[in-house]
Amino acid sequence: MRILFIYFLLASTLFADNAAVQLTGPEVMKLDWGVRALAKADVDQDGREDIGVINNDRARVEIYYQRPPGEISTHGRSLKRNRWEPVLEDSRFEMEGVASGIAMYDLEMGDITGDGLPDVVYTSKDEPLVAVAQLEKGVWAEKREYDGLEALPWNSTMKLVELSDVYPGLELVALTKNRLVVFAFDENADPVKLYETYRMDSTGMDLDVLPAKGDKPLRFSYRVPGSVRALRIIEWDPENGPGAELAFSLDATSPSIAWIDPAATDPELVLIEPRTGRLRIERLEKSSPDSGEDWPLEYYSTGAETDFPEAYARGDYNGDGIDDLAVADAANAQIWWLEGNPDGGWKAPRSYPSFQGVESLAAADIDGDGQSELFVLSKNETIIGLTRWNGDRFVFPQAIGLSGDPKKILWLPEKQQLVALTSQKSDQQLAFLAQTDNGWTIEKQFTLPDVRREPSGILLADLDQNGSQDLLITIPRDGARYVDLAMVDGLPDDRVNEAIFEIDGLREIDLSNVGLGDINDDGLEELLVASDGFVRAIYLDTDKRRTVLDQFNSRSGNDHLSIPHLRDIDGDGVTELLIFDQRDKSFQVLRRDDAGIYRYTRTVKFGDFNPIALMDMGEGNQDMVLLGKTALVRSPLGGTWEALRTVTTYESDLDDIVYNQIAIAELNQTSGAEFILIDGQNNVLEIIKRTPPDGWKSALHFNVFEEDLHYGGRKGAPLEPREVILGDFTNDGLQDIVLLVHDRLLLYPQGENELDAGKAVN
Repeated sequence: MRILFIYFLLASTLFADNAAVQLTGPEVMKLDWGVRALAKADVDQDGREDIGVINNDRARVEIYYQRPPGEISTHGRSLKRNRWEPVLEDSRFEMEGVASGIAMYDLEMGDITGDGLPDVVYTSKDEPLVAVAQLEKGVWAEKREYDGLEALPWNSTMKLVELSDVYPGLELVALTKNRLVVFAFDENADPVKLYETYRMDSTGMDLDVLPAKGDKPLRFSYRVPGSVRALRIIEWDPENGPGAELAFSLDATSPSIAWIDPAATDPELVLIEPRTGRLRIERLEKSSPDSGEDWPLEYYSTGAETDFPEAYARGDYNGDGIDDLAVADAANAQIWWLEGNPDGGWKAPRSYPSFQGVESLAAADIDGDGQSELFVLSKNETIIGLTRWNGDRFVFPQAIGLSGDPKKILWLPEKQQLVALTSQKSDQQLAFLAQTDNGWTIEKQFTLPDVRREPSGILLADLDQNGSQDLLITIPRDGARYVDLAMVDGLPDDRVNEAIFEIDGLREIDLSNVGLGDINDDGLEELLVASDGFVRAIYLDTDKRRTVLDQFNSRSGNDHLSIPHLRDIDGDGVTELLIFDQRDKSFQVLRRDDAGIYRYTRTVKFGDFNPIALMDMGEGNQDMVLLGKTALVRSPLGGTWEALRTVTTYESDLDDIVYNQIAIAELNQTSGAEFILIDGQNNVLEIIKRTPPDGWKSALHFNVFEEDLHYGGRKGAPLEPREVILGDFTNDGLQDIVLLVHDRLLLYPQGENELDAGKAVN
């Protein structure tokens, strides 16, 4: 037999300060190759921390109970013994299996039933979420399953945490595909879904909890690999559950992150830079528009998909004086309500039944009571309906009669009319509806001349700058139409075509390419039209002819631009021009020079979000709200927010070292945290310590194992060690290090130096 791996013995004083730390070992435990998801808990409640792992080779969760060295096992002995890998009677751990019968992804252990005994929770493909209660010490109940989710196929996707006193034990926070879900458990460990919020991305890992501190609520954090805003944080509201998904700029391909002190007022995050391999510490602290840093992003997602901005409608639906949002969910015959928060943003979405195929919404205070009603349009059912909040829910919509197939709707607040784009046979029509004693009736309906394709958008705007709102209608592969509403009201039905104008030079535009803004400070808004490489400001003269007031160039002539609008982002009283670069997925900021020309100054990355429209949030509101196909994004630019700011960096002086794992330790309990760094490619572990404010000290490094290059058998994962966990696994009050390597657990206890220190590479 050839030994494949030699695990180095280690004994060394780590730090030459007033409280030295000593590591010994490793103590080696033979497991199986299909082991993953290290976890810890005092499972048998004997005051000692135990280790849990998933063993997919044996389709079970294995619990390694810590016992005093030298204590004889009370479990039965096996007749089948492996003479090459004997189980020693005085081993520090004693194994017990909890059968699953399937391959598993992730593992958590904790008291979910409130009886004082830790239980087991795991995820898998076939049984997405399973809880197994511990009835008494070492006695396990039948597993309880929840199948209404899609589990992510890796570790670090679950956390047990105390969130509520309604249920007896700990709650579970789980990252699943596209969602963050919060579960409670009853006394039998049956999972009960409390809350579910949609996330922007289907992936997620490194789930952690930031405790409540001062005015900051409890928060969940996780990492989305591949995103330029890889750090995500979701705030927890005890009354309403999880809030928005906050996105922070972080290296997209950083292999590992960890919070140094999650409970700190301004917590610090340590990460590995993907290109340099350096260690970097970032602090989450207050920022503002004048800092020049990236803007805040709050993601709100309902899971609904749409291609049209009219699927969103802003209004005060519950009459509390705060604007809410309604979102159409065409595929699931429902609408979503996002209740507004007093300090901005919205609470977690709630869904209510509606027509099938709802694609267009319009908010309207039709009775003047300060509470908005909601019009809904269904293409599938060719119907317009009206719904309202009754104090408990949105009532099912009541149908409004209309001839033709409705396509889009828009509320005209000044006229108290609902305008609808409809089609009859090959004609595209406009219909104006108003409320009378007999219900909603059509006051005027006419055909748009020479329009053969279904319009793609409708916008309320004063493009002829005469002080009254009119309609801009965009049409695919055709020129935009302008409808003068004052002329429509004043003309007889047989002459209404005189109020409709085709705008020369505005062919094939989409509402995502246009915006409104006062470019020359004359109090009148121009239409901002984004093309590749530039934005033009136009208006219509008295003859309804297009006039270009000015043009502003973007960073490059081949930039694919959308969402042009004006906004004072730094609070200096002068507006900037913002345009979205769809290829780069970023906003370009153009500032006005002394000549009045907006010129490119900088770019703000927005991650993977691609907006289709900008929502008008009302006068004086500095929130930038972007509407997307599957979510919306809020950037509260009117005040301060949190952002990551680099504090310090560390680069190892070891040659060819590329770290891929970080763990935060408290080995020396009197002098702050240590950083456990692992290079899985070179099989090296290094322990370093930060010496404030900006200094670093490398305390120890060593090769975890040496490989026989001639061995042709199984060699494990591409990166080994592949997992690390810290805990008091020797019951001496000190943290120890446990590594998962190949088919072994390696325990490095803290203790007295009994071995030859020369065996350690220091």
